Amino acid sequence: MMNHRPKPLMNDDLLTASSDFVSHSISLLYKMDPLVDGLIGSMEAFDRSIMDTEMEGADVILPFATMNEGKIKEAVEVLRPFGIEVTPLSLDLVEPDVGSIEAVTRVKLEQVRKMGYQRAMVDDAGIFFAAYKGFPGVLTKRVFERIGYRGVMKLLEGETRKAWFEGAVAVMWDGEEVCFPEHTPGHLLEELPKKIRPEPGFPFNPLFVPDGAARTLSEMTQEERQRYSYRGKALRRVAQWLSSRPGVKE
Repeated sequence: MMNHRPKPLMNDDLLTASSDFVSHSISLLYKMDPLVDGLIGSMEAFDRSIMDTEMEGADVILPFATMNEGKIKEAVEVLRPFGIEVTPLSLDLVEPDVGSIEAVTRVKLEQVRKMGYQRAMVDDAGIFFAAYKGFPGVLTKRVFERIGYRGVMKLLEGETRKAWFEGAVAVMWDGEEVCFPEHTPGHLLEELPKKIRPEPGFPFNPLFVPDGAARTLSEMTQEERQRYSYRGKALRRVAQWLSSRPGVKE
């Protein structure tokens, strides 16, 4: 007499068996307690209401092509009240080391366009020392990485500490492209603070005091920074521009 051993269940068989088991269990629940039907219906309605609530005020989705978390956070805080939901777009963009801040921003936007995106936002920024025409500008990140705070202080020995941040935000929207440059004037501290630590993505914030302020950007709250932020100014211009695009709610 042959001994018939059961055939092992394959992955598809397991999925089918599991699905049948779940369906059968739900059917039994309905028969055992008619309140379950109403309970599940209520839960589904609740889930839909949560989704609707999350979408309220987010009439526009704007991908932001940057890997700087601080920039994304600021963009979200500035644009969300205008009904614009900023989403991170992680792209490896080439940043030219010549030209103006606005020109570099436009080059980055062109790279995003060539990748097939129709709606996106990019930005670029740098700090400028009045003592050195056009410097460091688009080289801000590279210069700081090489010489650090002590090198900056050495460069400015005996020179004016007047400086300004310059930035630009560019947007591509269904075939249209626009760029909004802004700046924040101020000065750098005369002396290097003890135990100074660079902010991730914003190394000059611990040294920079905006005009009209008595503290560095690093010493300010986020709300205080927005009074002076060049990026905040540019982002508000973005919101105004987007509100006038066809099909975008104001």
